Amino acid sequence: MDMGALFSLLPPPPARILECGCGTGWLCYFLARKGYDVVGQDCSSDAIQLARTNALFTETGKVEFLCSDFEELGFENEFDAVVFYAALHHAQRAREAIHGACRALRKGGVFVAVEPGRGHQAAAGKTIEKCDVGDRDMPPRLVVREGRRAGFTETRIYQHPGQLTSTLYAERPHSKALSGLWRIPGMRVIFLLASILFYKRFNGLVWMKK
Repeated sequence: MDMGALFSLLPPPPARILECGCGTGWLCYFLARKGYDVVGQDCSSDAIQLARTNALFTETGKVEFLCSDFEELGFENEFDAVVFYAALHHAQRAREAIHGACRALRKGGVFVAVEPGRGHQAAAGKTIEKCDVGDRDMPPRLVVREGRRAGFTETRIYQHPGQLTSTLYAERPHSKALSGLWRIPGMRVIFLLASILFYKRFNGLVWMKK
């Protein structure tokens, strides 16, 4: 559902896309297969080396990989879309990352971020301590606020696909306190509407246009 939402918000191919925090490039591969011209960026030299030596990318011929920090992007008006998928919440300086993404976009280009929202840092506490990673809350309101400062002219927040999945398909909610309510007819619809109208501000998908 994440990928379906992401692809539906991108400009149609062929378009030039920058994926920030691409890791070993799995999303870059699917973007290239869709027909996009892709640049994958990550700060891990090991991840970029693995991506560059992967035969899958040799097949597509439409992916370039760059080892750098997405908080210090040097691109100017080069891309039709910039994508952050579960990467922006690792930023030490999210403001610089968002502003750099805006500069990297051509006029009319779009920014799409699918990130964990409010409460993620607390939930990931053990992982942060064990692996020494910088997981932070990255709620849509924060991204949109900084995006407007960067120069994005249009912003939208959509409900996070994962939340829709748990509301539509889960046998019962994760919260034990809500399990009893789940048995009441129509309660899923109420939760779904509340999620779409209100909760998306805290845990949603961000789309912004330059």
